[in-house]
Amino acid sequence: MEKQKVKIKVDGRDFEVSGGQKVLEALWSLKFDIPAMCYHPRTAPFGGCRLCIVEIDGIRGLPPSCTIDVQEGMVIRTDTPSIHQVRKMVTELLLASGEHHCMTCEMNGVCTLQKLAYQYGIEKPRFTFDKPPQAPPDDNPFIIRDYSKCVLCGRCVRVCNQVQRQGAISFVHRGFKARVATVADAPLLESECLMCGNCVQACPTGALTYRKARFKGREFELEKVRTTCPYCGCGCQMILSVKDGQVVKIEADEEHG
Repeated sequence: MEKQKVKIKVDGRDFEVSGGQKVLEALWSLKFDIPAMCYHPRTAPFGGCRLCIVEIDGIRGLPPSCTIDVQEGMVIRTDTPSIHQVRKMVTELLLASGEHHCMTCEMNGVCTLQKLAYQYGIEKPRFTFDKPPQAPPDDNPFIIRDYSKCVLCGRCVRVCNQVQRQGAISFVHRGFKARVATVADAPLLESECLMCGNCVQACPTGALTYRKARFKGREFELEKVRTTCPYCGCGCQMILSVKDGQVVKIEADEEHG
């Protein structure tokens, strides 16, 4: 059943979008370039990164658009000095809280944080923090955890708990000591982790990467090929990342299941 249409105004222009979605989703459907790091389409809204902020008539401050339902008659602004000022500061804080070595990062070229730093001309953040906490030693053959690149967006935690429903990881500690961890900081192979890779696929930075795909090709160099998993008769779709005729990594097809 087709969802009811609602009329909204964005940056002075009138649009008609489907109801029952978040403002961020509506803006994306209209091709507005709104950054977001904590948003994931298969999990509950989080509103943690504060990058998708907009101005909405009748709502105080700069609400995160990923948490607000689109409604009839909404007047939204996405491109104002106050929005860009806050986004730039948030980007600086995220950069300062970690050690983002872009040259050797697997997400180089497709990283939202890198894109924002370039957009706002941030060569060096104004802020400084203590060295971020590191993950305990873990030599599992599948996933590399580098907390120096973690921005605490919570995507991995929510995907593990809400999509995979495994609950292998969660947030521990608070403030500057906050990080993502398994129960009792157990190595992944000794935890509830199934090594499904959903957390890696959800990660917007280089905090979680596939060990066997490391240094095998930049994300923008990989050809994406859809195929069907041959394990059983369910017909689950997968995306192969291929370079020079070799499969570099395999991920879930989030659009076709």
